[in-house]
Amino acid sequence: MNSDESLANGVTRAMDESAAVRVLSSRDFPTVVLIDTVNFCNARCPFCPLFQGESQVDREKRPATIMPQELFDRILRELRGWERPPDSILLSPNSEILTDPLLMERLDTLRSFDMAKVTTLLTNGQFLDEAKARAILEAGVQQLMPGFDGASKTVYEGHRVRCNYERVLGNIQSFVKLRDASAHKTNIIIKFVRTPRNDHEVADAYSLFNAFLDPELDRFNDALATDWANVGSSVDALYYYPKLTEGRRVGRCNYFEDGLMIQADGKIGACCWDYNLTISGGGLGDANDTSLLDVWRGGRRQALQQSFLACDDNIPDACKSCIMIYEWDPIPDRLVRFEDSIIESRGPTSFMCLFRGTAAPATEPLAEASPETGVARRMLRRIAWFLFP
Repeated sequence: MNSDESLANGVTRAMDESAAVRVLSSRDFPTVVLIDTVNFCNARCPFCPLFQGESQVDREKRPATIMPQELFDRILRELRGWERPPDSILLSPNSEILTDPLLMERLDTLRSFDMAKVTTLLTNGQFLDEAKARAILEAGVQQLMPGFDGASKTVYEGHRVRCNYERVLGNIQSFVKLRDASAHKTNIIIKFVRTPRNDHEVADAYSLFNAFLDPELDRFNDALATDWANVGSSVDALYYYPKLTEGRRVGRCNYFEDGLMIQADGKIGACCWDYNLTISGGGLGDANDTSLLDVWRGGRRQALQQSFLACDDNIPDACKSCIMIYEWDPIPDRLVRFEDSIIESRGPTSFMCLFRGTAAPATEPLAEASPETGVARRMLRRIAWFLFP
């Protein structure tokens, strides 16, 4: 190698190192904070690896846990004190929030710290009774995201196993009636996880909710099923996006770069899919004894981010087959189930769909949104993309 080549290579390395530093310092605060206040769920959905299948939550390492209220209060107090508080808080991405016996206390804390307005609750809706619905509305929670993966009882209950079709549908309808009579306007995103087994009902499920949800407030998230287990599933005809074996890595992971995932015991994972803490090597830190920003800016997290930047095989094994670190191909036309006039936005594996209401034809454009509604819509799309890319 001559001196010119050596110099060129040295400059390239310096530029690469400089770029890495810029990426590492570009976000001093997470934009999304995810908190599991519990780590258990009443449902046994076949597309969810957490509580059934070959790659479940390891109960020896991750025993069933309820986050102490003192810890939850401390977390919210710290988030509120940040120079740049998170844009979004998600409860509970890997569990069922309505099984939390301290739900009412959590809602009081969110309200008292003025953080309910950026909070989304993920739920299967089985326990969305009137008392909980009123508490959610009165707390001023920004969004409620019920999962509902079928139009018929048979298909729905085959996907939301242990949930009752009539009960959950009735709970959502009752929530809407309470909201209509309330000054609080919590958005509803219906989350339809589309598998090859329920694909034929996605349009009918949309119509089911289009009949009573508010086109200005609510949305329908058509999310193509993705295998996010630590170990790939062997079940056939369940996922449109299985674990990957090849592809071009992009040198980043949006889940890791944007989000801080706090588990019910306070341990902090690499992302919401690090449910056994195998990606983070036992956790990036512990909210019980370390500030969240110290973990976010700490050496363990920086080292993991460097491995993503390098695009090499030093990343954790679970990440090597994860769709989040690979270049995306557009969703093929054969998987599109809605007209362009219904699709508000597209993610790499999902569609955010507008409701039109019973009186509006599908081809009629919506009225232009107010600035406040526009902000809410952008936040809604952002959260849904984070959960279902």
